[in-house]
Amino acid sequence: MSDLTETRPSSAAAFHSYLIEQDGYKATDMVELRPLAGASDYIAIRERGDRVDVAAIMDRDNPFRAIPPDTSDDLQGMARSISKRDGIRQVRIAIYEVGRGAIDASAVGRYLGFRRGGPFSLGAVDAWLLDTASGRAWTTRPFASLGARQRIENILRRGIPGSGRNGTDGDKPALMTGLLVLLLFILFGTEIILNRAPAGPKLEVSVGTLSAMGGISRYHVVDLHQWWRIFTAPLLHADILHVGFNCLALVLVGWQLEPLIGRRWFIGIFALSAVGGSLLSIAINPANIVGIGASGGIVGLFAAAVLLAWRHPDPEERAAMLTRAARTLVPAVLPILGGSNVGSGIDYAGHVGGGVAGMAAGLLALALWPKSAANPSRPAIPGTAAVVFFALAALAVVPIVHSYTLFAQAVMPAPVDTSKMSADDIRAIVWRYPHDPQVRLVYAGRLLDQGDFNGAETQLRVGLAESDMLKEVYPPSVEAMLHGLLALVLLDESRIDEAQAYGRTACDIEALPSDFLDALMKNKLCINKK
Repeated sequence: MSDLTETRPSSAAAFHSYLIEQDGYKATDMVELRPLAGASDYIAIRERGDRVDVAAIMDRDNPFRAIPPDTSDDLQGMARSISKRDGIRQVRIAIYEVGRGAIDASAVGRYLGFRRGGPFSLGAVDAWLLDTASGRAWTTRPFASLGARQRIENILRRGIPGSGRNGTDGDKPALMTGLLVLLLFILFGTEIILNRAPAGPKLEVSVGTLSAMGGISRYHVVDLHQWWRIFTAPLLHADILHVGFNCLALVLVGWQLEPLIGRRWFIGIFALSAVGGSLLSIAINPANIVGIGASGGIVGLFAAAVLLAWRHPDPEERAAMLTRAARTLVPAVLPILGGSNVGSGIDYAGHVGGGVAGMAAGLLALALWPKSAANPSRPAIPGTAAVVFFALAALAVVPIVHSYTLFAQAVMPAPVDTSKMSADDIRAIVWRYPHDPQVRLVYAGRLLDQGDFNGAETQLRVGLAESDMLKEVYPPSVEAMLHGLLALVLLDESRIDEAQAYGRTACDIEALPSDFLDALMKNKLCINKK
């Protein structure tokens, strides 16, 4: 069929022009292709060494469009005939139906019987359905999701008339996924640099370092009002396997979900899910447990994918998204139903919180997704949520610097067994780390063993004076033990009123160890306890 000059070319004509101008194709009059040319609106070939690619394009917008072939046998015969020409060893024929129209079962059914040919076949046949309304593509080509279909969909979204997607989020399908993976690895590298403990084979980051850099716990958020940790904890990871597997899961869900819903909805759902995971983590976990990791945000994306996958135009891709989401969600949230959260090393509460938030965000996206649109509408809503999330995480650098500065003054990069140290050895540690209240507590205990009550009292009072260190770096139990031991020292010196005051403060702290609590109650220093 001859090309007609039009004021506005059809989608098929524009796609044909793109192949000619940008992708190395050219017009052809090959005798072997004449039957195919008669059944197509446009035909072109591309020569790559000893391989020839044939593109037969049919206009889905034309009510009198060409009829696609019913079988691939004749096409493979054409390919074999062309392969007999000198210098040609392999031929690939691709049928493209281009234009507006849903990629539904009837459209797909015409090509399900296509036989592409084996890996060593001289001729290969592919069929493509290109919906310019949604910017989606379907193909019989194996493993097309590894890149070929993404490339075709990019062409549709950037320049084919009628796509309705020019300049939108779909231009770069997995941009946010890649940027988020990059950010998580950069932050993990920062953790390794600032880690105060020797990194093992898995590049483990110490709990103290994670806490100082923004890890979340109920004690920090509720008692110390450090709400900024809600936004920083999801960006931190405990070791290389933790960040590696989380990023792998992020890529698995982002590769399909981000092109489907657009980059702003994708990053917005991640941000909202991460906050949901942080909130449920501090609500359920013990006050002193430090939580970190992007799992809440990622589980939320998988939860949203369960809902949003039903809007995918490709049945096979839809099934793949649902299967992948189910395989991720079940082990991510099921253990918490059996009480497996604390002690497992995995924050299942954060997973559930992220999943619930992701499901809610997915429902919102569905409610705002017109049937005729390629993406959910009002992307500014999730986009704003994402901007707020990452802005608050960035602003948290100021309190993190303060927290880490205090942590760096704590007792040494690695824990030290002081049980076999002499008082002089411990005193040397005190001189080296004078702002560490826990070392003062240990030193006071050793002085008491030697009968130096005055020296012990001095050490305990100096330790209690480090109020910022006690709040920022150590769990409440350290402050409770300082108060409790000081109360016992004062009692031994018959300073009853002071002893009861410090004892009351110690007993009011729920984290006081049981042996301290028993000693204080035995000496009637816990006057509010029964």
